[in-house]
Amino acid sequence: MRVLSLNEERLLARLNEEEKRLFENYIGTQKELNKLTAVGNLVYGYRLGLTMTAEAFVGMEDLFQNG
Repeated sequence: MRVLSLNEERLLARLNEEEKRLFENYIGTQKELNKLTAVGNLVYGYRLGLTMTAEAFVGMEDLFQNG
């Protein structure tokens, strides 16, 4: 985290105002993407956990019945 912060400070010191706005927009977009990825991973993990729990109680054969 410290290295990331130091590099950001160095970069911002070299940019003009327009470039700083562009960089801040980039960072904001990256944060949104990270949030969406985290939510997707949470949902996937939750579903996987539910499936494993259900399988432990009813068995895999009964969990996914055809028909």
